Amino acid sequence: MCLDCAGWDVASFLFLTHQPTFSLLSFFYGVRPTSTLASYLITILSTVIPFAFLRRPASVHDISHAPSGAVANRTILQDTPTTIYTILAATSIFSVILYGSYATWLPAELVVHFESLPDISAAHAGPAGLPVLFMTLIPSGYAIRDFLFVSSTGHTNNEVETEHPPSREDEYLAVAIYRKTWCQLSTKTRILVSRTLVLSVSVLLNTTVQIAGTIKDVSVQGAAIWGSVWAISAIVIGATFGWIEAVDGV
Repeated sequence: MCLDCAGWDVASFLFLTHQPTFSLLSFFYGVRPTSTLASYLITILSTVIPFAFLRRPASVHDISHAPSGAVANRTILQDTPTTIYTILAATSIFSVILYGSYATWLPAELVVHFESLPDISAAHAGPAGLPVLFMTLIPSGYAIRDFLFVSSTGHTNNEVETEHPPSREDEYLAVAIYRKTWCQLSTKTRILVSRTLVLSVSVLLNTTVQIAGTIKDVSVQGAAIWGSVWAISAIVIGATFGWIEAVDGV
């Protein structure tokens, strides 16, 4: 699965898994931005700091000091326009999916499953609210680029991979399918897919538990619905990064 536990990687992961909860509090519960940010920073730093002191940063997150050959596609990861484009692409996907949900089915679900929701005006802001929504999601675009795109694109195949023996006629069907599907993917693709799945599931579960367990009059179904919007966004972004990585030279 190659889930790197470097401090910066953990920070990106925690930022993304907690983003739906803090966004809900900021958008619909009137929590002051300073209070939200303070709680956000305490949550992330309390986990990241031990990793920062106890583990060396991964090469893909410290490219300038990484030895030659330790990071693949170094020029792509250090290219400023590419960095900006991938961050904007991820931010745009977050924004469009959330905005589309606001404009269609999500407000009704919020009213039904969030009984004490004090303010739902953010969901009815319309096109005028899209620029503000986009700006608030830029940090999420940066974090998910770091967690998905940088880690998979910068992977190098220097390590020796285990060879899988040829399929036998008597092996289980599940094993045969595994060999002919997952094992046929490149290492970069497996890293991207596994990280995308772990992130989306973690976002959904963490959001459901946090919101349903800490906010009054919110049903488990409502919390899961809110978390699913962000989880789906992560999957779409992961697929977009996969499409980008499929271009020759990446």
